[in-house]
Amino acid sequence: MAMKIPGMKSSAVLYSIGALLASLILFDVATPASTSASEYVDCSYNKKTIACSRSFPSTRTFTIKWADGIKDTYKLQTSSGSVSIWRDPRGGTWHAISYGDSVILKNNANGNTIIYNGTYTRCKNEWQICN
Repeated sequence: MAMKIPGMKSSAVLYSIGALLASLILFDVATPASTSASEYVDCSYNKKTIACSRSFPSTRTFTIKWADGIKDTYKLQTSSGSVSIWRDPRGGTWHAISYGDSVILKNNANGNTIIYNGTYTRCKNEWQICN
């Protein structure tokens, strides 16, 4: 059974947990969200909301620029099934999943989490996929 999520495109639906896990897609840099590099959207870094923008310097990289001026470029390492793995400039490894026009990146080594085009509150309360 599908449920529409307020504020998301009509094609984005939330399925039961089992179907959600089965339907997670790779973070596909070849088909970026409609947000241009100069547009800032609500994002989250370790549960703190801060605006950010995303750009795609090449098909295997993306850059996140935070409203405070910090920016990092992530390079695709591998992708398999519903998981893609990215590397930051300091060697950190990030596991990514896409959710509608949003992306959740998790660095398991240090516990950091980035949510592009979404907040921790939305991820936990509306999407019900963050803890």
